[in-house]
Amino acid sequence: MAAELAHLGNLREKVVVETKSLDSVYKTICDHNAYLRSQLEQYKAYLQNVRQTSATGKKGQSGGVGVVTVAGKDAKQGKGAANMGPFKFTHQQFEKDGIIIETNVPENRCVSRARTSSSFLLCALSS
Repeated sequence: MAAELAHLGNLREKVVVETKSLDSVYKTICDHNAYLRSQLEQYKAYLQNVRQTSATGKKGQSGGVGVVTVAGKDAKQGKGAANMGPFKFTHQQFEKDGIIIETNVPENRCVSRARTSSSFLLCALSS
């Protein structure tokens, strides 16, 4: 009987030690979780800042990632959006918006109909 009580006491001590060890591991995981959450908040703030600064056009117009401008109107793109487009843009519109900065079209064609009649069809596939 005494040996059995000693054995149970020894098991109890092992369980207490294991519980303290698990509590320490839990605290470490909670600290790491808090760290990751703060990193996520910093990343979200950074991403929002990048979206705001990169979407500012030449004339101070601002848009954002996920915002599609069609005929001068912003339409917010939803998460489950289907395929978008095709959208037709002219060479002149891309130059005006600052998308085309430089071109290889010869000057004698620039004056003619090359830039006015050239157009681009764009289509975006959602993933």
